[in-house]
Amino acid sequence: MSFIKNKTTFLLLTACVLVGVVFIFIIFNSLTNNGNIVSRFNSINPGITKESKVIDSYGKPAATDNSTLGKKISYNSPVLFQYDNVWSKNGVVVATQESLPDNTLVEKEVKVLGKNYDSLFDENIPENTWLVFYKKGVAIQTQGSFAYSFIRFAPQEKDTFLKNVAPFAGIVTKKPSDVFQEPLQAIPAP
Repeated sequence: MSFIKNKTTFLLLTACVLVGVVFIFIIFNSLTNNGNIVSRFNSINPGITKESKVIDSYGKPAATDNSTLGKKISYNSPVLFQYDNVWSKNGVVVATQESLPDNTLVEKEVKVLGKNYDSLFDENIPENTWLVFYKKGVAIQTQGSFAYSFIRFAPQEKDTFLKNVAPFAGIVTKKPSDVFQEPLQAIPAP
């Protein structure tokens, strides 16, 4: 009798573990969006939406920064320790930039967006590459096989993108050289 009871308990525990694994798999799959970038700023149309509508729609930003390029409006991102940004110039949104979850694969995003992209570089992080889909109005920041953020902008030609959007994100056409660092010097003993 105790064998049947132990066997039943074992089968019940095994079933619970399997249900848990399936549940975790479903949650993980939904977090990666299955290769389909979803924007939290979906009501913003770069090139059309006014800066004032951004604040009306999304509330008080975590930070704002004015520069010679224009204005950066930053909101706390669902991705820890990151900001999602809205860039505007002359009161009109130029582009939005949002962080992606750490497990977002470049391959899935390219499969959805297509292979018609240009590879550009990040002026601040030499290991990063930007895949720019000019006709789709999307650029994806990558490092290796992972995507870390994406930019939405009005579809445009490369020259227009390099003039109007790339400077906000630090996107450049030539790979920057790695940062040279002086070796540490030993402090002489007294």
